[in-house]
Amino acid sequence: MMEMTLRTAALAIMLCQPPVGADVVDHRGGDPLQGRVVRIDDGGVELVTATGVRHAIAWDRVRGVEMAPRDPDLDKYKADAMNLWRARTRVERLDFALAEPLFERLFEKYRGRKHETALVVAEGLLRCRLARQANEWAIIPALEVARLRRADITTASYSAQPAILDETTLLCPDLPPAWLDASALVSLERDLETYDAQGDSVIAEQASLYRQAARFALGMKSSVSGKAPSPDHPGAALLRRLVNLVSADGAGREAARQSLRRDVGSMPNWSAAWGRYFVGLSLLSESDPDRRENGLVNLAYLPANYVADQPYLAALALDQLIRTCDANGQSAAAESLRAELATRFPNHPSVARGTIELKRPASSKESS
Repeated sequence: MMEMTLRTAALAIMLCQPPVGADVVDHRGGDPLQGRVVRIDDGGVELVTATGVRHAIAWDRVRGVEMAPRDPDLDKYKADAMNLWRARTRVERLDFALAEPLFERLFEKYRGRKHETALVVAEGLLRCRLARQANEWAIIPALEVARLRRADITTASYSAQPAILDETTLLCPDLPPAWLDASALVSLERDLETYDAQGDSVIAEQASLYRQAARFALGMKSSVSGKAPSPDHPGAALLRRLVNLVSADGAGREAARQSLRRDVGSMPNWSAAWGRYFVGLSLLSESDPDRRENGLVNLAYLPANYVADQPYLAALALDQLIRTCDANGQSAAAESLRAELATRFPNHPSVARGTIELKRPASSKESS
């Protein structure tokens, strides 16, 4: 009996040993993978097992690789693998402050690529910037995540956290084209002008429409890309409707408002909140006092009804109400709203920075 037990143990040990000459990938979160490494590049490591199964492992999942002879490219990506693993696991335990500096450096290297490692980097940076409500700085990472998702790139990373994009529109519900930080918005407008969607016309149009919204907020003249709209993609279509609410001529704005009013009841809460906010801005740009008052009602609807779904935008609506009251000389109402903003949204950037005036042109004749 003892002899049989020893033989069984010896056989088990032998079976656990990699075949002679096999490469081994030490896989974070799983058993070591054995076979032949056929690719090492900035996307990660690809290994083919003895049975012909291919495994593509992103760098955040690679602890180490054993192979002979050793591929010199392993040393080139060793630091990236370690930093990406550290950053990704920090985000997964909600330690965004320590993760963001690592992701910022990695994003400059991996943006524009088309593989899982690039997705892990872009989504990690997006989650970090949303966590500190740096919305102006989150747009480019969000576009990259959407571009990669449209290219059918997936990852198991962050799967325990809420989805970052809406599946239908591929927009990030936490990133309405509504702004607070004017200095960051200037940088965003320039970044969007040169953003490369790598041939994806839908993502290119989304970037262009975010840029149009940024230019409007800065009081700049609309910039026409000259490209045809993407064919009925729901994400680009939603952004286009919002931009038309504030940048079209008077008749165009009214048509956009009527269209959105018809549809808002059937829209998801997050996009309905976006719509009501932009209807409010659109009405505030009109000269008729009744329309302007209706614009204030639409803005006030957000903190009353959308705090759970859209806390950032609800607070931004309060910020807009405060600015309007200040401009109209209604100081008591403005102070009351400031107190509400500070009490209900103490961590919102408008409370920390104070309101920053963005130019709101009253018509489509914006200055350049």
